[in-house]
Amino acid sequence: MIIQVYDHFLTVDECNYLIDFYKNNKDLSVEFGQEGRYPRWPFEMHPNTTEFKLLQNKLNEKSIYVNNSIIDYIQIVRWPIGSKQDPHYDVAHNFTTLASIIYLNDNFIGGETYFTDGMTFAPRQGRLILFDGQYFEHGVHDVSGNERYVVAAWYKKNEKRTKKIKVY
Repeated sequence: MIIQVYDHFLTVDECNYLIDFYKNNKDLSVEFGQEGRYPRWPFEMHPNTTEFKLLQNKLNEKSIYVNNSIIDYIQIVRWPIGSKQDPHYDVAHNFTTLASIIYLNDNFIGGETYFTDGMTFAPRQGRLILFDGQYFEHGVHDVSGNERYVVAAWYKKNEKRTKKIKVY
């Protein structure tokens, strides 16, 4: 199993655009957390939106290369000041093959993505972290100073078959 990190996966302009997209649609987000503790506000992106398709194409380029996976679903998530996430494994679906995080901003304190094996990744605007969330236990350190915005995505196996070419 691997963890891959890609700096500058999204440009500053793309990140800011997605934060604005979230803010313009924040009424569609819902509070998510453990009984009101450490709240997060995810907004699931609809597959027919331009924003979803932009991310889908860019993310699929990486995930197909890693283990022939494609996007299952994508969320933009707002992490308020004081939020964090304890170590966990992703249990999105039993067929989930990968997970990823893209930092949309880095003007906050904390909010690092950490893995219980000792690896920690600092927030950098535009950074993509691609990993198997069912294999690697991971969490998020306390967020302070400003809100944290990320794109979270989960992947499934690419079922499209490539045509076999007969060689004579």
